[in-house]
Amino acid sequence: MFNEKNLEKGSESGVVPLGQKGLEIPDLDIKRAGEMRKQNFDFTYNENAYRTELLFERYNDEIMPNKLVVVDFRIKDVDNNDEEAGVFNFMITKGPILPKYQNANNEKLVFCNIYNREVSNEYKGRGLGELGIKVVEDIAKMVGEKNPELRADFVELNEVTISSLIRLAIDQKWLEDHGLNQYKNNKGRDMHFIPDGDEQAETKIKAILESNTDYTHSKKAANNPEVRLIKKITE
Repeated sequence: MFNEKNLEKGSESGVVPLGQKGLEIPDLDIKRAGEMRKQNFDFTYNENAYRTELLFERYNDEIMPNKLVVVDFRIKDVDNNDEEAGVFNFMITKGPILPKYQNANNEKLVFCNIYNREVSNEYKGRGLGELGIKVVEDIAKMVGEKNPELRADFVELNEVTISSLIRLAIDQKWLEDHGLNQYKNNKGRDMHFIPDGDEQAETKIKAILESNTDYTHSKKAANNPEVRLIKKITE
């Protein structure tokens, strides 16, 4: 179940001023289900020039009726012949996308589910993983402003088993409150994600962090417990 007190920590991401970069969210009315809508914008991050390509698709799916919009979001390196630096895929859903997380308390809430997050090896260490998640949140907000029925309440990261993603996303105060101070980052970074309604979250997150795994350790991470992280989207 959702703990509303813990979910008041979300903050504005504001990493890239998307509206100032020429990004216009398309009309995603249900009548346009099946249409692909493309948008692009350029930006500079940590003194590197990037181009972002977005592909929006509105869904009206009888098999997965809670899937509303799917977005493909790619970051290209302008100074390297538009080499693909990162890919983020997310969807807007009515209720959590995975049935095991659905319950009477959340079935009417709208979620932004990040189901794929990849940064190319040569671009790791540039902050693009953090940037991508924050931009996804900004895009989700803009989608809701343009299409009120798609206004997301939360961002969710499901079935997290690798420590690098926990370190990136976890709320620093949550770590402190649960005796995991040794895992707090020293860069002043805080993305404010917390585990959702899992009584064993502290034990699971500690085990994942101790495994010291990233996306190159898929076999090792497969033995880790999994957690679901969520973040309330602020207005």
